[in-house]
Amino acid sequence: MIINEITEASPWTNMVRRIKPVVSRDKYRRVAEKLHKVLLRKEKENGGVFRHALGWYTMNIGNAHKDIDHHVLKQFYLDHFDAVITD
Repeated sequence: MIINEITEASPWTNMVRRIKPVVSRDKYRRVAEKLHKVLLRKEKENGGVFRHALGWYTMNIGNAHKDIDHHVLKQFYLDHFDAVITD
């Protein structure tokens, strides 16, 4: 068997990541709103220059909340908000 591409997640994990924002839409919306507020504040404080990538911010905010997957949060933010920063 030849492996053409190494992926970080299994097919099961990918399926769960697609279902989570549908099932827990309100929870992801609240956390994404908090993420957006933090990013707007950081943009204002640092003159538009961010020290970290979007993934870092989503990971830290996502890990601070129970049952929030930071990969799902990042995609939810990009899909539903006017992104202040992208990777």
